[in-house]
Amino acid sequence: MKHRVNEGAIAAFSALNLLSVNAWADISIDKSMPVEARAWYAWQHARVNDSLAYTLGARGKGVVVDVIDTGIASKNREFSGRLLAGFNALNNSSNAEDDNGHGTHTAGLIGAAANGIGVVGEAPEVQIRAIKALDKRGYGTQAQIESALAYAARDNARIINMSIGGRSPIAQSQLQAAIHAGKLLVVAAGNDAALAPSYPAIYAKESWANNQIVVVGSIGAKGQLSSFSNKAGSAMYNYLVAPGESIVSSYLNNATASASGTSQAAPIVSGIAADIISRWMYLKPNQVASILFTTATRMGNATASTPDPVYGWGLVNAAAALAPVGNPKVASFNAGYYNLGPAALQGNAVVSGTRFAGIKITATDDFGRDFQYDAGQFVHTHTPDPLLAPLRMMDAQMNTYRQIVGNSTVRYSTIDGHTAASLSGQAGASNYSFGTGRQSIDQYLGLAELAFEIPLTTTLGNPYLNYAGENAAYAGIGYAATPVGFKFAMMDGRALNADLAGTSVQPRGSAMVIEISARTGSYFASAALGSMQEQSAMLGASTASFLNAAGATTRFVTLNTGYRVSSRSAVVGMLSQGYTRTSGADSLLTDVNMVSRGMAMAYVQSGWLTTDDVLAVGISQPMRIVAGGMNLRLPHMQDSGSLLFGSDNVSLVSDSPETMFEVGYQARSLGGAKLMLNAAYRVNANNSPGNMAVVACRYLKPF
Repeated sequence: MKHRVNEGAIAAFSALNLLSVNAWADISIDKSMPVEARAWYAWQHARVNDSLAYTLGARGKGVVVDVIDTGIASKNREFSGRLLAGFNALNNSSNAEDDNGHGTHTAGLIGAAANGIGVVGEAPEVQIRAIKALDKRGYGTQAQIESALAYAARDNARIINMSIGGRSPIAQSQLQAAIHAGKLLVVAAGNDAALAPSYPAIYAKESWANNQIVVVGSIGAKGQLSSFSNKAGSAMYNYLVAPGESIVSSYLNNATASASGTSQAAPIVSGIAADIISRWMYLKPNQVASILFTTATRMGNATASTPDPVYGWGLVNAAAALAPVGNPKVASFNAGYYNLGPAALQGNAVVSGTRFAGIKITATDDFGRDFQYDAGQFVHTHTPDPLLAPLRMMDAQMNTYRQIVGNSTVRYSTIDGHTAASLSGQAGASNYSFGTGRQSIDQYLGLAELAFEIPLTTTLGNPYLNYAGENAAYAGIGYAATPVGFKFAMMDGRALNADLAGTSVQPRGSAMVIEISARTGSYFASAALGSMQEQSAMLGASTASFLNAAGATTRFVTLNTGYRVSSRSAVVGMLSQGYTRTSGADSLLTDVNMVSRGMAMAYVQSGWLTTDDVLAVGISQPMRIVAGGMNLRLPHMQDSGSLLFGSDNVSLVSDSPETMFEVGYQARSLGGAKLMLNAAYRVNANNSPGNMAVVACRYLKPF
């Protein structure tokens, strides 16, 4: 029995429509694709969405495709340097020259070169081997088809394109041998307008085919199944469609020709399959087939899980086939997986997320294919509204209610839903304080001895206590003797902290502080030693997903000093430094080691214009990283498809430390009203290049 190429293709070739398209003007402004793919006659490229393949460089390089057909014109310039030694199953020779034109046409759709002339294939850098199984009339015997398949099963091709078929069973054992050899077979569905594919395409439904046979039907430019194309039928789980009407491709004598048939649709899919393999050489053939089926544009009644009996899985989609399927996952070095998330690190002015730009993260999709992402897109730096700090400071000072009862003082304030309340007192040389809120503990430790409410945003207290949380609870006890005193305080914000409206997720943690102070005459000084533990954060920067940290421990020392110039004025200063360490919590993060520092100085005068106003002038360098960074263990995909982990370091040092100049004024008795003014000039605001001026005012008059 003789087998032949699909009748639709023969019909098209019997009335050859030779086109003179070897040179033409490039008038397109879109330079992302080869000029040949933008030609008026190359409609199939846009329909299968293949521009991404070209722009990604997935062009079939390193992949061999066998074309079992009428041979290939060896002198055709579209295959120059990429046509491998072939096989002629008609006479068992190596002369696989095309004397019909059909094989050259199908080969061009797979891999015609992107050389600026004629046409371009879906995989213009693929290597092609011609296996001639059909004569100049397009006919071949069963023995010749079997011999061709047996040869293809033994060679180094990854893909076998078969734009041939007939109505009788053929070459089953040879197909099985090709399946066992790890080949992907792309087979034309046939041109009989039948309800199911012809042979050998129909074998795709058999269990022994192992999902390694892709059956391809034809559609026209209007997106409908071609009138001649066999439908998916019982092979619908292994069937998809591609353009197959009036398809222009390479031909004999360096000409081009237009033809129609499932013979033209199949090589388009073969070329896209070669693009996929060239990008991920470790993929198995049934994985490549599944990728093509999963990512096809659904047609008819096809759904994500059920194909259509006419269109199968739908239209092959090159861009979707080269994109991740499912949610990409990042593998950690201890066998855990994390979905890529938008907020692996929520940075701040101290721990900047900008440092991660350019760090490549390898993630894998549902088929184990590796994709690289810039870590910077999953790391964000929160920059608060520059007016937020001065306005919150003003609200805190203007809305604080204080009541002195004997030797005890009660303070209470509410700001943006956050409560700061404390009860402080003393009994002889002993003192105590407990309450909630960051503001409250500042009124117990450090410069609280000077009894000023300083109208500056500059942190003159202990900056590390900020990271325990806005609503942290605390308790402290102390003993004051002349000239030395000490205090011990504990904070815990893990349960009470909540998010500030309009800001990023706030830190939660706990801290312990021992403070030793001394005073003599007009001088005051204190040294605080402490330790702080944060939950899934480091210096207020929250971590999650593939950068998740088990929590950070910071040990710090804070020095405060003050000198009373007069009963109404003083010079105060602060220097604080901490050492932060953390380790990863089953993530890409190995550990973090960094040194941070902040410093400030201010002149404060009360009774400047009125008896109870306060003027302050300050200069500061807010908290920043001065040494250290984050150590990562990043996955890299090997050629074998297995992951290898390598080490990388991300420096977190602030290259542009902020310096802030600030003036603040507060007046409490203006006919029952309160007034606060604050102006600041911030050089390298938020430890980033760029300066900023901020002016804020609050006027409060009760009614």
